[in-house]
Amino acid sequence: MKAILTAQVLQVYKAPAGKTKDGESYGGDWRATLMAPQVLQDGQEILQPHELRLGDDEAAVKPWRALLGRSATVAVDFYASKNGLGFRLAGTPTDSTAKAAA
Repeated sequence: MKAILTAQVLQVYKAPAGKTKDGESYGGDWRATLMAPQVLQDGQEILQPHELRLGDDEAAVKPWRALLGRSATVAVDFYASKNGLGFRLAGTPTDSTAKAAA
């Protein structure tokens, strides 16, 4: 399902690459750690960290680096996982801090 996610960009990093014992490659892609609000069943709002895979393209990482420490809005696909909600990138981030100040 598609949604718009607004969250603070905490860090952008390249995940370490390696191989499993079966010889399969993992990691080596760019990721962003976001802090996003989540509403609980009783109405309380908490902040929840989320890791978003940005892919392998260095150019796709540039807008995320520009938003470090700021609030960003981005289109995502979301899904349920055993740990809560998961997100997949579905757009380019924009600075929602500037919109809030206007």
